[in-house]
Amino acid sequence: MYYMDPWYGEGLKVATYNWVVSGSDHTWTHSAVLMTPISTKMLQTAVNDASLGTTSPAPGIYTYRTGSDVEVRALPAQYCAFTVWYGDVFGKENPIIVNLDRDKTAMANFRLISPPSNLKAVRLTNRSVTQTESIVDLSWDANTANAGLNLVVYRVYQMAGDSWVKLGELSSGSRTYRCRLAPKEARTYGVTSVYENGVESAKTTVVK
Repeated sequence: MYYMDPWYGEGLKVATYNWVVSGSDHTWTHSAVLMTPISTKMLQTAVNDASLGTTSPAPGIYTYRTGSDVEVRALPAQYCAFTVWYGDVFGKENPIIVNLDRDKTAMANFRLISPPSNLKAVRLTNRSVTQTESIVDLSWDANTANAGLNLVVYRVYQMAGDSWVKLGELSSGSRTYRCRLAPKEARTYGVTSVYENGVESAKTTVVK
């Protein structure tokens, strides 16, 4: 009779076969080892710019059994957005599942979300018979660094003490915002760009 004792080594399936032969006077035990290579495939993860983000697993080359499903996640840095996968996978889904039926590469593409440019502020005074109203008009330009990005809104803020207070949210086609009932003393105002997945840029600021 015989029995098999399988185990897995580095890239090998190893099985030990044992059998017993009995004669009239003696019993012999014999062993044999059969090693079969395991089929593997490589997954390479990469990014377009390491300063803008990374992946999990980290950029590198990994070996998995053929047919494995591996989850790869894009992890953007602050003020950056993941936009699309390149290589042997494509799309905006994050994380993505990569089936290793063959060697594959998954590269995450990141973009920095830049604030609007040329932010300016003009203070006006609106006087009526009963009251005097202080107004601050903000204006800005679209930042050409955001070309090709789907920005959805601009957000306008005012610094109050040590905190930013959101004053409003405007469509990405807007270029001006009027702050009515503005404090008479100088205040810091900020405007940000917001990408389609909610990632917000740093603030560009002006004091008026």
